[in-house]
Amino acid sequence: ATPLAAAAVVFAVVAASLALTGGPATTGPGPARPQTASASVPPYYVALVTGHGAPSSPGTPGVAAQVRATRTGAVLARIVPPKPYVTFTEVTAAADDRTFVLAAQAAQWKSGALTRQQVREYLNGYAPAGRFYLLHIDPASSTRGGRASLQALPASFIPANAEVLDMALSPDGTRLAANIGNTLGRLGTPLYVFNLATGTKRVWSYRDCASCAPEGGGFYGLTNIDPLSWVADNRHLAFVGPAQASTDLGTVRLLDTNAPGTSLIGDSTVVAGPSVNISPGDGTSWRGALITPDEQTVVAVLELASKSNMSIRQRLVKISAATGKVTATLNSPRIGTDYEQILYTNTTGNVLVVSYARPGNSAGILRDGRYTPIPWSQQTTAAAW
Repeated sequence: ATPLAAAAVVFAVVAASLALTGGPATTGPGPARPQTASASVPPYYVALVTGHGAPSSPGTPGVAAQVRATRTGAVLARIVPPKPYVTFTEVTAAADDRTFVLAAQAAQWKSGALTRQQVREYLNGYAPAGRFYLLHIDPASSTRGGRASLQALPASFIPANAEVLDMALSPDGTRLAANIGNTLGRLGTPLYVFNLATGTKRVWSYRDCASCAPEGGGFYGLTNIDPLSWVADNRHLAFVGPAQASTDLGTVRLLDTNAPGTSLIGDSTVVAGPSVNISPGDGTSWRGALITPDEQTVVAVLELASKSNMSIRQRLVKISAATGKVTATLNSPRIGTDYEQILYTNTTGNVLVVSYARPGNSAGILRDGRYTPIPWSQQTTAAAW
């Protein structure tokens, strides 16, 4: 563990960055049977929004974060990135439905001719400056400033020329896991786990070769949903690790974050691997993978590419964490603008919130195989419950 300066652990409240509003800001139809479907999902979520129409793809940075009501889509608070940051790139939630973490990022260099120094930085894996912010919400507060408070986490959490690729907040809100680094430079993409109460951090990684940069798993750039998820004990973290065969893009592994080492492979065990292949001859790729808090099930979006006719399809499946076998196929939508996204799972995985399961930028609750659409802004690029 690396101790940080005590002063850095003191959070700075950024009240000036909060702009609180009320009333709905939704597009599309309201939810069907809201008392049945939405009651099984936390009542509030935080969405990252573009501010100028539908995102070009999931993962497009958001110019603001909105606190929304699940059932009605009403906007309860709007938060803009504190200067010098201009966008929010990631959002994750604790289990209390009141605690969230946002990743903010400064502006990119403007397009055009670059200096020699800028060219060198790009080749080494340049990334704009970034910072984590802890967001607490209190939707019942009678005061504007009481509905949301934004607190800056230590700037040293994100190194220079590194960006946050994936992140997940533990259920109790005390530990933040994140893949931080760059895909071009020597930083690699190691896995960090921060203790938000003490300000300490741990780092795990693995290398594909002796000269390779350290890696922390994941499938960066392929989906906005993090390949990181915690179980209910706030100790074990699931991640998408290295492949075991040429026909798959990795295995889901469970890391013991209390283990004393730094080896991401040595301190973890395989939960689900190539056995999730649906039919012989097909190659399976992960496009989303979350372990349920009870540690019994992996809910995953799989891409299946057939070698015989070069077709590509996707399936939302449940995988047994004990056997690694697929136990249920929940749906198999056509691949439209992007892959289906798993935004939330309850303790057992029988209630999910998914997006892109229907054409266009839409979202709904999938409960025991029944899909119920929820109010959803077309500007939404990411969301966390």
